[in-house]
Amino acid sequence: PTLNRQLKEDITMLDNFTIFTKNGVVLWKKEFERLKANPIDFLIRTILLEERSGCNAAVCDSYALKWTFANELDLIFVVVYQKMLQLLYVDELLEAAKREFLALFKDRIIRREIYDYCFDKEFERIHHECEENANMAKRTVMQTKYQPAAKSKSG
Repeated sequence: PTLNRQLKEDITMLDNFTIFTKNGVVLWKKEFERLKANPIDFLIRTILLEERSGCNAAVCDSYALKWTFANELDLIFVVVYQKMLQLLYVDELLEAAKREFLALFKDRIIRREIYDYCFDKEFERIHHECEENANMAKRTVMQTKYQPAAKSKSG
């Protein structure tokens, strides 16, 4: 693929990342691709409202969803991506984004200020770091896997 196409593919591995309250108020959202179905609505209706608290992943049509809770503040952090992809950094991304978002906005959330959460730059940095960590781990595994065995010297 061309460099531009490869960059677009790398950037759009995720389709959506949403942070919302358990009451359904969206605090922040990043859409990489327009969603064809409504996987967030599916998550709310079929998982969260039925209180299937033991799971943190689901499939809706062609999408995979993973999420984590910040129970003390009644927040849900959800990532949506194509189910055919195996993204190794999703769990790390969820936890890092949750940690950073809470560090920045916990006081405002406690005061129930539910507007103007500017998180784009922080999220882009976290997303990039998580992707890079996953790519480095993948390269390390590939190098180890395909490295020729050292010849032993017998004396």
